[in-house]
Amino acid sequence: MFDFEVTSEEYHAMTTLLYKMNFDVKIPDRNWSGRPAIRNYSTSFTNL
Repeated sequence: MFDFEVTSEEYHAMTTLLYKMNFDVKIPDRNWSGRPAIRNYSTSFTNL
């Protein structure tokens, strides 16, 4: 599970990517890259 914070300005761009459900992810600090699939995501925003 991953948590990451975005500003309200970044929210639309991030949700557009999340709705695609598959994308490339790179974590250079861990020397890892892959194409994970999102099964579920949620937001704490209630005032969209």
